[in-house]
Amino acid sequence: MENNTQNPNTTQPTNDTVPPTQPENTPSVPPVPPTPPAAPQLNNEPSSQNNPPTPPVQNQKKGGKNIIILIIIILIILAGAYIGYSYMKMQQQKSQSAMEKTAIKPSPTSNILTIGVDSTYPPMESISSSGQYVGFDVDMGNMIGKDLGKKVVWKTVVFSDIFNDLNKDDYDIVISSVTITPQREQFVDFSVPYLNAGEVLIVKKTNTPADKVIETAADFNGKKIGVQTGTTDQTEALKLFPPNLVVQYPSNVPALADLQSGKIDAIITDLPDAIGVVQANHDLRVATNPLDKEYYGIVFRKNETQLKGQINGILTNMQNEGILQQLTNKWLE
Repeated sequence: MENNTQNPNTTQPTNDTVPPTQPENTPSVPPVPPTPPAAPQLNNEPSSQNNPPTPPVQNQKKGGKNIIILIIIILIILAGAYIGYSYMKMQQQKSQSAMEKTAIKPSPTSNILTIGVDSTYPPMESISSSGQYVGFDVDMGNMIGKDLGKKVVWKTVVFSDIFNDLNKDDYDIVISSVTITPQREQFVDFSVPYLNAGEVLIVKKTNTPADKVIETAADFNGKKIGVQTGTTDQTEALKLFPPNLVVQYPSNVPALADLQSGKIDAIITDLPDAIGVVQANHDLRVATNPLDKEYYGIVFRKNETQLKGQINGILTNMQNEGILQQLTNKWLE
């Protein structure tokens, strides 16, 4: 048998390279592979090394909603401020308007009585060449003011506006040959009647016996009749004549001019006014008797009970004492 026991003192043959000595029980560490080169970046994709991380989508939505809510709140605050400013401005304007209206409103306790009048109706009311108000109504109004212990101030107004301006407090009362009618009593009050008047027709004189003929409304069929707008003359004219033949004017002044130039054939007006017209125009005459009965009254705003009562008492005394008849004789005979 072959003996494989080696002599411990015998030197073993060695290779040229001696492997490193590993400590006992130390595990072997594998070699670290080399780091691969970085992949090339696309032109449209920024490198994650140069940009912060993208926040989560959920947080972006919440941030957008918060901004929208903030904008809405700001808009609401601005709108509220504008509405508040507008309201305050409107209240200031209302307050100023009320103060101005109060400042010009005639006072029942004032020492002045302001009277509205359409001063184009001689001999009832007109303005003289010297600029003074004259006529039946003017004398009567001045007497009423004296009895009330007030200074009278006359204010000229177009008749078509006379009731509206009264209700806007532009004057205290109206004395202007105003006929009392149920229609007018719906929005103004009247005094007791102070004069009985009626509608008549005024025509041009022909300087023939026909000038003495008293005519009727039927004699004017087919003829043009002039009348002032907004008066009872207009109402009566539309009752008696076809509407297409009734020519309406803002006052009697242009109506008289058209009558004298032949553009119309007659003018319908109250008897007192007709007397004044023919007295001032000798080429005209009253062609008819009164076509109806009318009564003049002084006009008040509704519920002016104190002033109305005072003036009614004065008119009654003037009637009983014959003063109204004296005015009739002075201005209407």
